[in-house]
Amino acid sequence: MGQKMIQKEDQTSLNGYFIRSSHEKKGEKMHIYSKIYQFAASAGAFEGFVYKKKDAEELGDMGALSGWIDNIVAAYDHLPDEAIKLFQDSCNRTLGRAILSLTPVLGKDHNFITKIKSIIKGSIPASPDDFNKKKWFQS
Repeated sequence: MGQKMIQKEDQTSLNGYFIRSSHEKKGEKMHIYSKIYQFAASAGAFEGFVYKKKDAEELGDMGALSGWIDNIVAAYDHLPDEAIKLFQDSCNRTLGRAILSLTPVLGKDHNFITKIKSIIKGSIPASPDDFNKKKWFQS
């Protein structure tokens, strides 16, 4: 099965395998699945990292954490809306749990919380321990 290349520079449709967004340089293309995977892996790793941290000291280097959050938000902002629609609910759950883990440590008005909330577009879980959703691959 061959891969369909999309030639139009600002194409954001998922009908093709490769998408070049307006943020990429001419000639630079990354498979849309790779973009989604990199975003999701970073968001999921972030959720796991902040889970059940008791204080800011456990979070470690706040500058590195800030950079991580900035990269998650930037990656999200670089994805086409058509792709985001397909995983937004999962994103809300993953990053929602991260927010629920960070809020007792940093406070609800902390810059990190505000940045993460900027890419949540719906409801979040009731608890950072809310992992009860049945996975798509489970029978």
